[in-house]
Amino acid sequence: MDEDPSKKWRSAWVRTYTTFIMMGGFVVLFMLGHMPLMALLVAIQIAMFKEVKRLSKVLSTQQALPSFRPLHWYWFFTAMFFSYGRVLASYFHYAIPYHTFISFALYMIGVVSHRTRVPTPCRRTEGGVTLGSHADSTLCFALPCLPLPRRRVIAGDVRVVPGDRLLSLPV
Repeated sequence: MDEDPSKKWRSAWVRTYTTFIMMGGFVVLFMLGHMPLMALLVAIQIAMFKEVKRLSKVLSTQQALPSFRPLHWYWFFTAMFFSYGRVLASYFHYAIPYHTFISFALYMIGVVSHRTRVPTPCRRTEGGVTLGSHADSTLCFALPCLPLPRRRVIAGDVRVVPGDRLLSLPV
């Protein structure tokens, strides 16, 4: 059971310097401005959704449910278009014409596509698959946005320390 002490020290050293590299990387991203932080936020959301879908794939194979992976990604990117479209439009001062209608139309295309792809024996479990996909998308959009809401990142007023201290991003 006893590990080699040199392995423990090597493991501690690797964890220490990777921690400092990650913290330094975040500080550099923070100093670069709004768009790199938005890219980090999008990357976190995509990685979270990918992991959640990987876990739900294991569950769906255990229950012999059909997989709708491309459709789940379609819903995810439709939700991303809806949420980021408004924020980025306010940042670039360019409104996408009929943005809400386009988002709703994309969503309904996904719903109809999902409904037509479901085989007849699986109609009873269709609601669970749809609900699971929407819950995963909500989870991946809500959690990364809680500490740093997208509008605040874009506006440049990010509160790193609770209270009255306000750190401004360079423009």
